[in-house]
Amino acid sequence: MPLSSVKKQFLALSVCATIISCTGPDTTENGHKIDSFQPPEALTELPKVDLSRVENSVRDQLTKLVAQVEEARNAAPDERAKAYADLGLVYLVYDYLEAAEAALTNARALDSSDFRWTYLVAYLRGIQGRLPEAAALYEATLELDERYLPALVRLGRARLDLAEPEVAESHFERALELDPNTAAAHEGLGKASAAAGDPATALEHFKRALALAPEANSLHYVVAQAYREMGRLEEARFHLEQSGDLAVRVVDPLVNPLAGLAESLRFYLIQGAEAMDDSRYAGAEGAFIAAVERDPTSFEAYRGLALARQRQGDQDGAVQALRDGIEKVQSADPDDERRQKAGLLRSLATLATLGGRPNEALQLYRDSLELLPEQPDVLLLAGNAEARGGFFEKAIERYDQLIALEPEWRPALLEKRATALVNLQRGDEAVADFENAVAAAPENRALRLRFAAALDFLGNKERAASERAAAQNLPASEADQAAESIEKARQAMRAGDVSAAVTHFEKALEILPSDVETRFALGSVLAASGQFAAAVEPLRKVLEDSPRHTGARSSLVGALLMDGQWGAARGVLQETLQAFPRHAGFALMQVLVLATAPDENVRNGGLALEIALRLQAENDDVAVRQALALAYAANDDFAEAVALQLEVLEADRAAGAEPWVRLGEARLAAFENGEAWTARSPQEILLAVQGN
Repeated sequence: MPLSSVKKQFLALSVCATIISCTGPDTTENGHKIDSFQPPEALTELPKVDLSRVENSVRDQLTKLVAQVEEARNAAPDERAKAYADLGLVYLVYDYLEAAEAALTNARALDSSDFRWTYLVAYLRGIQGRLPEAAALYEATLELDERYLPALVRLGRARLDLAEPEVAESHFERALELDPNTAAAHEGLGKASAAAGDPATALEHFKRALALAPEANSLHYVVAQAYREMGRLEEARFHLEQSGDLAVRVVDPLVNPLAGLAESLRFYLIQGAEAMDDSRYAGAEGAFIAAVERDPTSFEAYRGLALARQRQGDQDGAVQALRDGIEKVQSADPDDERRQKAGLLRSLATLATLGGRPNEALQLYRDSLELLPEQPDVLLLAGNAEARGGFFEKAIERYDQLIALEPEWRPALLEKRATALVNLQRGDEAVADFENAVAAAPENRALRLRFAAALDFLGNKERAASERAAAQNLPASEADQAAESIEKARQAMRAGDVSAAVTHFEKALEILPSDVETRFALGSVLAASGQFAAAVEPLRKVLEDSPRHTGARSSLVGALLMDGQWGAARGVLQETLQAFPRHAGFALMQVLVLATAPDENVRNGGLALEIALRLQAENDDVAVRQALALAYAANDDFAEAVALQLEVLEADRAAGAEPWVRLGEARLAAFENGEAWTARSPQEILLAVQGN
């Protein structure tokens, strides 16, 4: 069955009520139907569709709907239109576009007063790439229902694609009048502003769209483009490294329900996408698993499954889904298959980076580039990873490839290239690259300061002082000032001056109060220096602004425990497991808190046992068995606790983990005496989780 032409269109669709439950404008008067349109004598003949190779469920579904069209031959025009529409929509779902066009066109001809049929014909024209026709039909839709927001958004997109940004702008603005939180309209206005040569306004809209739809990582690319046009290359690089291919979803009550009409692979893909949109990650995982079972070669199924597992905190499961996809994905088009596998390798590298496995990430970036060499974002990530790993020659090669692909990035990449050359002690070449970068961006204060630092490292103190003085004479933007404060904070940390580091981080936050990572760094420094109570506020603020920041969650729990706030720590862990239900580390920490907290009001042996048993079902390792033993003891089931503790002790002795052996022996003695275990200190819990 053909899938290619509308595959991307349907990945963002959602499941809701079936299309026939949607209502059009009121076309009745005193309870009687108004026959405002006389149907033509002849309708478009439906083309023959080859169903010999489709799934049985699909064949049965389409055969039944064709029969319903025949049965409605003598029915009222609106009933007949509905029969054609039902058939056309299912043809559309299964990518039989010629048949879908005939059926939906007939529905519109039979009942032109119902805006739905005009809109869906317009949508089909857009899929087919017939943009002038699609735009005209979207306009006709709005004549029937001027408040149908998806028609405004899709009309705006069509006008953008037709190189009519000023016309498109008016449609997006009207969409925002109906709903100011329409991410797709902000994206459209951003593109219209960019086309008009106004990157600053474009950036405002793109950032607003990203705030409304953070999962749409394709927005990072247009944000990067806007920053690049404004000469802010540091911010541009930051967003380029986060870019992906998930588009902004149009919330569409007419198109979204198409998923519910399908009975095949596409149905599960759409169902999973909708569950992801609604943050129902467990449901999304189930849908994508079903999609994999339907088609073990589907790129979309493996990618969706990996993302659903990652959002639940199941990093190992996400990795496995991506690895399975790399092994099994197939496409009739070899180039398409290479692109798909290269993308899965890139995602796998991202997970390796997040998991603190830089060498693995680097190899995965290399593998992705082997399959698809001309990937600007992967080249940048690979070059940075090569440099961090000490492979400076290879990093320079990546940067040179990227300069050839994206010449406008040359000034920023020359700085990276120069830094690699400094590490190779090729000082003259490094200075030349820095000079070229500065010549291309003479007003870049931060670049000049980094050039000065490199000159200091190379021993050229006199010129370093000159460059530093030149930098000080340049106007410093807020971003420059914040960056300088952050760099001073890092230098203070390296020197062991925590107080100075805190002061500089706080100064950076005064300049850029919405900078999440700087606030996280401040909280982490405070916690690392033993100022646990002071660390709590900035870490909580990070989570207010970025709820899925796992580093801040982990640091906050640690700070609360070390400050003796066991109840508050339990509360944060409870919220965390709602956001990341499959995160083994957070689940393990919650078991230990519930089972061993010194505060009886915090302990809950029953809940600890429930979570521990779930953990064991997914990963029966030593750390989980230890937690399970503690949970059994907290429930006064000492026989099970003793049996498990003996297993843990045997494993720790075999591994030569003497501190854990001594602690395990003390726990075993308590269990044998019929006593639950109480944690002697928060470190007992934190070290157990870190060790896992």
